[in-house]
Amino acid sequence: MRDQFVFFKNFLNMAFWLGPLSSDEKKPGGFKRKELVIPVKDRSIKAWLYIPNGKIQGVFLMAPGFHFLGPADERFVRFNSILASSGFMLLCPFIEDYLDMKVLPRTEDDFKACFDVLESLPEKPRKMKPGVFSISFGSLLAVRLAGHKNYKDRVGGLSIFGGYANWDETLRYFLSGDAEGEFVQNRDPLCRPAVFLNLLDSIEPKPEDPEALREAWVEYIKKTWPDPLYLENDRYKDCAREMSKSLEESKRDLFLKGCLPGREGLDTALNALDKMKEKWDYLDPLAYAKDIHCPVTIIHGKDDGVIPVNQVYRFKQALRHNKNVTTCVTGLFSHSQNEGQENLATKVTILGKELIMMVRILKSFFLMGGDKGES
Repeated sequence: MRDQFVFFKNFLNMAFWLGPLSSDEKKPGGFKRKELVIPVKDRSIKAWLYIPNGKIQGVFLMAPGFHFLGPADERFVRFNSILASSGFMLLCPFIEDYLDMKVLPRTEDDFKACFDVLESLPEKPRKMKPGVFSISFGSLLAVRLAGHKNYKDRVGGLSIFGGYANWDETLRYFLSGDAEGEFVQNRDPLCRPAVFLNLLDSIEPKPEDPEALREAWVEYIKKTWPDPLYLENDRYKDCAREMSKSLEESKRDLFLKGCLPGREGLDTALNALDKMKEKWDYLDPLAYAKDIHCPVTIIHGKDDGVIPVNQVYRFKQALRHNKNVTTCVTGLFSHSQNEGQENLATKVTILGKELIMMVRILKSFFLMGGDKGES
């Protein structure tokens, strides 16, 4: 009876903090956070471990998306705080390549090392299998791990929040707002330079000093991403043009193509994307999907302006052998802080329409976090 009471209390806590009545500027307490250093071959990466003050209801390894702040991004901190205050132990690694907003073949191995460490932590309940929870481009790391031959039987559950299943479709959507690559205004143009960062090695003609361009795009991202006001009256365009003045003339054109919507920049990126296809293996989240047998929940915002909602159906098709897959396409959550700036009345209306969906989502969090074992 007491376990049921604790579960219900934690469920209500999560419902309140993730619902429309709580302030996005506030976050709950009721947990401890400490920093770990995880060895990965000849390097080490930092991670934050969240431990609830009460009984641990579940354990998650968090797979963050592309962001220069990683788990220190305030939206991710708030989300992790809500989970931790609701009884979840979380390991949140600062994946080095994702901090640089790129994917390398080694990135997957870094994430596996984090899972190995999480399994061995003394704070983890002995019989509880960790779940894996991905945000955005973290789906690459989480889905590949959940189906990998050395990990598939060790993962308690998989949750994919706003994730991508197909690299080509997703980058085309990033660039044009359409998964098929037809030119329309990109819904969140601030994401455009992150695409160019990952295409830079395949862009032709090859820029003379690609590192200088990479640094300029990262600087632009660090300036614009934290401030949604750059989308008002297209201020991001003025910012890009002003920053381009500090670059050598030979680099300005490509820099601006990577920041501003336009046909020429789109053609440059799509040509690079086509050239990149020959080395896509390590960018495919579905490589081991046929071997995923743990419970899976796929959550996606129906108006996601960063990763197309059709990715839900790509995942569902690849996981059709798995009879324990739940999909939730919802208007409750947006992908970035540049979307979904609804007022309270609108949020309450959305919640009223999708209350059952929210209950399904919250319930899935408790199911994904691992089997309830001895603590």
